Amino acid sequence: MSVEVATLRAQPAVAVRSVVPMSDLDVRELFGAALGRLFPYLGEHGLAPAGAPYARYAEFGPERADVEIGVPLAADGALGLTVLPGGEVATYLHVGPYPDLVQAYQAIESWLAESGRSAGGAPWEVYEVGPDKVDDDPARLETLVCWPLA
Repeated sequence: MSVEVATLRAQPAVAVRSVVPMSDLDVRELFGAALGRLFPYLGEHGLAPAGAPYARYAEFGPERADVEIGVPLAADGALGLTVLPGGEVATYLHVGPYPDLVQAYQAIESWLAESGRSAGGAPWEVYEVGPDKVDDDPARLETLVCWPLA
């Protein structure tokens, strides 16, 4: 796998934001709770997701995690409680279990240093192939890490 640069358009989304001490961070629990609130909300308001769920990290350690878990919506302007930023992003498609995602972030950080580019905001993860699609085989999970570029 390698780091790629993509240009994204701003994407309205609906999300749940959580700030927790790192010692209490359980991403699976946060994700389950957030999606358990978000999908009923979409149904109640006649909205459909416009892509895979994501997690965006405004802060990740050492003392706390500030995590936004959301679902992208169609860009019709009807609702957008948050927006995933548009513009250039460094991307890395991680295939495998979530605990190994650190490798994707390390690859992007190395690429930033080698390319002379700078991070320009909080990164996020798009869960392209999630646990519901892999029959309990975490080696088949696919997570796209997106890191805005300055």
